[in-house]
Amino acid sequence: MFAQSGNASAALFIETQPPRFAGSRGAPWQIGHDWQDGVDQRTVIEQLGKQREIRVSVLHKDVPHGRFLDIEFADGRTATIVLDQGFGAWGPPRSVVVRHDFNADHATQAKRLASVNAVLQRRRVGKTYVVASPGKL
Repeated sequence: MFAQSGNASAALFIETQPPRFAGSRGAPWQIGHDWQDGVDQRTVIEQLGKQREIRVSVLHKDVPHGRFLDIEFADGRTATIVLDQGFGAWGPPRSVVVRHDFNADHATQAKRLASVNAVLQRRRVGKTYVVASPGKL
């Protein structure tokens, strides 16, 4: 979306809860797992943005479970994309290795994430969806 917009000053602000303590679940190893450390999470995501030439800021705060992408256009119009089915439907094609080394340095992790092409797909019985709405919800 950023590349298609042609706006070099576009920015992405991510508001998310900090990683939960996952000691009982073991160390993360899949690309869909979460970081155990909030600083690592923020740094890797912001470095990924730099690699893609996108100004990214990650803010840890108490946010609701719902997932929304709010877009604000230069002319003042807004749109919201609702991703409330979660990210379980988003994933790499089955032919892509999903391992991720959360212990690698931040630049290596960001480069790895940049190499993954996630697609929206139905994985089990039922439908998946994306909802787009003009304005903020």
